[in-house]
Amino acid sequence: MVIFDEESLAAITPEQFRAMQDAIKRGARFLAFPYCVSLIVVTMQRRSRIYFVEPKESLLPQSIYFSMVSLVFGWWGIPWGPIYTIDAIAACLRGGRNVTNEVMVSLRRLHAAIATDQSATTFLSGLNVP
Repeated sequence: MVIFDEESLAAITPEQFRAMQDAIKRGARFLAFPYCVSLIVVTMQRRSRIYFVEPKESLLPQSIYFSMVSLVFGWWGIPWGPIYTIDAIAACLRGGRNVTNEVMVSLRRLHAAIATDQSATTFLSGLNVP
């Protein structure tokens, strides 16, 4: 299991991206675990960092951890605390939220932009513009 934040996702090389695509074809997924935190009248729904999970890896530790965070800190906010807490715990017990499509679309766009910038840099360097 590999954990990603936005910076580490942006640092994925094209080779790593292709390896991830192959792993996804075999059943790997990107998952995020929702949790809920309440401050009496303010209830916030948050999500964990993104986990890249191989097909047979256990999600039990993450599911329990983020369910407990919601259970301890989320339920007592009025009026949305109980509703958001139940939603977060249910999603955690189902194995988190699958964000594979969103991550892969973002990575494809990033690598396309990098490829475009690299080709533009190569073109501009051949022009010998001061």
